Amino acid sequence: MPILNTNQAVNAQSTCPKCQRDITGALAAGATKCPSCGQEIKPASSSKESPAAAEASTSPAATRALSKLQLLQLLLVADAAVLALLGALLILAPKQVELAFKFKDLPAGVSYLIGMWGCVLVTMAVGYAVAATNPIRHVVWVQVGIARGALECLLGLIFLARGTVTFQQAGFGIMIAAVISTAYVALYPRQPRLVKAPVPLGSSP
Repeated sequence: MPILNTNQAVNAQSTCPKCQRDITGALAAGATKCPSCGQEIKPASSSKESPAAAEASTSPAATRALSKLQLLQLLLVADAAVLALLGALLILAPKQVELAFKFKDLPAGVSYLIGMWGCVLVTMAVGYAVAATNPIRHVVWVQVGIARGALECLLGLIFLARGTVTFQQAGFGIMIAAVISTAYVALYPRQPRLVKAPVPLGSSP
């Protein structure tokens, strides 16, 4: 018995060409024969991808772009987690944070400023977490990350040069800020390029 292709054996209503019975359910279940008359049916793919599109989807450039976007999402999630944790510590335990960064005998009012700083970090963490779901759409948060890291690094170097803080107090923060800012620049998301269709000859622009 010849095997019929679905494009020939099945009409628009998915019926068997031999007995004219509905075989939609049988096709969905993966059957290769009509359940009524036994006519063999060769399923055909519902959509065919052009060779150019298939090659583009598996090209090294497409793979690198996908990996780059995933790395950016991981960076945003990690940054959000660190900011949320640090913000919570600044709010709940400002004195312990002062001691951890080698600051001693500070006025009591400094704890208020540290707590307010913690509120800023927690709310920024929420923004980074949302940006991780779609970095291209929320690219402004990537730009904020670049600016934040650069300003933190610059300010830390200025206070370090003036002798206001020691390297033991500010060195770690300066290096982390520089690494984060550089990572955001390296993983900055670009809008995908749209390829214009060729204009047929003789057509008006």
